[in-house]
Amino acid sequence: MKRKTTSLVALFFALCLAVGFTACQQGSDEVAAEVLVYSEDMLAIKVTETDGKATLMDAMNNLKEEGEIDFTLSSGMVTAIHGVANDVDYNPCWMLYTSDNEMANTQWGTVVYDENTLGSAVLGAETLIVAEGELYVWSYQEFK
Repeated sequence: MKRKTTSLVALFFALCLAVGFTACQQGSDEVAAEVLVYSEDMLAIKVTETDGKATLMDAMNNLKEEGEIDFTLSSGMVTAIHGVANDVDYNPCWMLYTSDNEMANTQWGTVVYDENTLGSAVLGAETLIVAEGELYVWSYQEFK
């Protein structure tokens, strides 16, 4: 179990580094999304419209501008949502999951939302292209 946790944390940091060192991708503001849950340990977003180029960060920025959510971004990584920040050792921290099977890996971890099992997102919010009708869930989790 400890090895799995160590692997998940290492993968998390690798994804963060990849997002941080990736050249900024031009996103799109042609995306509409709705907030399904906004609490101290979960943010669930459903994309209702997209031009096929918009990233999750585009959707989140739109929701933030509309006053629907609040989050903090640092070096390409979401570090706080709803005033709840990642711990200094990232345990606990915000993890991203999606219902979009092409952009998820259930071997990296899963979360259940509204009777749906979502897989860990394979990309960070700045590079993850969203799909209409899909769910994107941020979960504040501790790894044991």
